[in-house]
Amino acid sequence: MKKLQNLIKLSSNVKILVPSTVSVDKSLDDAEFNSEVDKALTFLGKIFGGSTASNALGTWVSDDLGLVREKVKVVESYTTSDDLESHIDSVVDYALSLKSRLQQEAIGLIVNNELYFV
Repeated sequence: MKKLQNLIKLSSNVKILVPSTVSVDKSLDDAEFNSEVDKALTFLGKIFGGSTASNALGTWVSDDLGLVREKVKVVESYTTSDDLESHIDSVVDYALSLKSRLQQEAIGLIVNNELYFV
């Protein structure tokens, strides 16, 4: 643990869940999905100094369609609490724009292990 004291510590975390569907349950083609993931990686990477994407499988209970199952990319960045506070409004705005582009009922945004439906 002593060696960790001299390293940079990023104790805040933000994740955007990028769905592989449009209009709740229609699959995006691979190029569109990869483009949305790349946009999210670039967005978070620029404001927080780096980002990572990992695969996930999720479900969502749609008011209109019931249980929807989809592939998801979890795009995340670690940052300082000060930087998170400075940029969280732009992260929420990005999630809102993703929601609109993909015609989703909600986009999952996880901030410090708390899930928000945008």
